[in-house]
Amino acid sequence: MAEMERKNELKLKIKEEHLAALQTEEQATQFRLELIKSKALSILEDLVTKVIEVYRFMEKWLGKRYLNEMASIQKLTEVARYHIETATKIQNEIYLSQEDFYINGDIKVFPDPPPPTRPPPVEKEENGTLTIEQLDNLRDQFLDMAPKGIIGNKAFTDILLDLVTLNLGTNNLPSSWMHLTQLDLQEITSLLTVNTEFVDWRKFLMVAAMPWPIPLEEELLETLQRFKATDEAQTGTITFEQYKQAGLWFSGDEDIKIPENPLEPLPFNRQEHLIEFFFRLFADSEKDPPQLDYTQMLLYFACHPDTLEGVYRALSVAVGTHIFRQVETPMLTAEKTSISSVSPNEEFPEAEENSTREELKEEKDERDQKEEEIPENANTEKISMETLLKVFGGGNEVLDANRFASYLKTENIYSENLIKTFQDLGAKNLEPIEVNILLKHPYIQDLITNYVDYKIPDIKMILQRSEHAQGSDGERSPSRLTDEKK
Repeated sequence: MAEMERKNELKLKIKEEHLAALQTEEQATQFRLELIKSKALSILEDLVTKVIEVYRFMEKWLGKRYLNEMASIQKLTEVARYHIETATKIQNEIYLSQEDFYINGDIKVFPDPPPPTRPPPVEKEENGTLTIEQLDNLRDQFLDMAPKGIIGNKAFTDILLDLVTLNLGTNNLPSSWMHLTQLDLQEITSLLTVNTEFVDWRKFLMVAAMPWPIPLEEELLETLQRFKATDEAQTGTITFEQYKQAGLWFSGDEDIKIPENPLEPLPFNRQEHLIEFFFRLFADSEKDPPQLDYTQMLLYFACHPDTLEGVYRALSVAVGTHIFRQVETPMLTAEKTSISSVSPNEEFPEAEENSTREELKEEKDERDQKEEEIPENANTEKISMETLLKVFGGGNEVLDANRFASYLKTENIYSENLIKTFQDLGAKNLEPIEVNILLKHPYIQDLITNYVDYKIPDIKMILQRSEHAQGSDGERSPSRLTDEKK
C-alpha cells in the first residue's frame, strides 16, 4: 500500500513538474514571440520609411526627367523654327531620344552643295600692253587680209587708224593706244616696213605682245634642239602638242596666289597664254592640225635691240650653233635696252647721250673680249643657200601687189647677189660652204651690217611720247586749269 501511495505521489509530482515546465516554456515562447513581433514591427517601420523616401526620390527624378525632355523638345523646336525662318535645310542628323537631344555632326542626311565655281581669270590692261584677246583679234583680222604675213604699209596703217578712230567700245586696242595720231601710226609702220612697201604683221604682233622675256642666244639654240628632238620625222614643223612638250625658253609656271574668296577669279597667267598665242601666231592654220615651222619662228625671236646682235643670233639659229663674230663692224644703233622699258629722251638728252657712250664702250669691251676668246675652229659649220635666204627673208620682194590677191608671190631680192657670192667663194653649184669663209666676203659683211630686220622696233617709245603729249595738252586746257583753281 505504501508502495502504491508512493508511486501515486511520484506520478502526481511528475505531473505537477510537467505542468510547471510547460508553463515555463509557454512564458519563454510568448516572450520570444513578443521579441520577434517588436523586431518585425521595427523592420516594417524602417521599410515603410525607405519606401516613402524612394517614392519621393522617384517622384523628384521623374519630374526632373520630364523637365529635361521638355527642354530637349524646346531646343528641337528652336532649331526647326530657325531653319524654317531662314528657308534652309537641316543637313546634319537630329537625334531626340527621351531627354537626350543633339545634332550629329558626323552624319549628314544629304550631301554638301557643290562649291561655287570660281570665275575664269580675266586679263586687265596694264601700261598699254595688248591683252591676249586683243592680240588674237588683231591676228584674225590680219590673217584674213594677208595670210602670208606680209601686208602693204598703207593698208597696215589704215587698219590701225580704223581701230583707233572707230573703236566704239569694241576694246580692240588698249586705252593708251587711243591717243595715237595718224603720224604716230605712220611712224610705227615705218619701223616695221620691209623694202619700203610692206609690213610683216607677225613681227608687229610679236613686238606688241611685249613684255616677254627676250631669249639669250643660248636659250634660242636650246629651244631649237628641243624642237628638233620632238620632230622625229625631221620635217621642220611640229604640232601644238609637240610644241607644248618641248616648251620655250620661259614657262607659264608663275607663282600664282590663290584668293581666299572662292568667288574671286584666279590671277591671269599671261606668260602661259603668251606661249599658246605664239603658236597660233606663227603656225600654219590651213593645215589640220596646224603645223609650226619652228626654225622660222625662232628667227623672229632672234630679233634684238642691237641690230648686229640680232643678225648674228639669226645666223646661229639657222645653222644650229653659235656663230662667232670674226669681223668688227660698227654698230648702227646705240640702243641697248628692252623695248618694254624705253622712255622718251626728249627731256634729258645729255643723260641719254652719256649713258649711250658708256653702254657703247661696255659693248665694245665685251665684243673685243669675245673676239679674243674665239677658238681656231670656230664657224666651220656649213650653211646652204636656202638657209641663208631664209635668214635674210626680209628681202622678199612682192611680185603681185594686187590688193585683191589673197596670196602674194614673193622673190628674195638678195638671191642674185648671194648666188654670185657663193660662186665667188668656189661653190659653183651652190653647195653649202663654211660660215667663216662666207663671213669674210665683203658683200656678206655689208649685208650683215646694214640689215635691220632683226632689230626690235621701239613701239613703246611712240606710245609714251603720245601719252606725254596728251598729258601736256591736258595741262594747257582751260577746263583743267579751272578745275585746279577750284
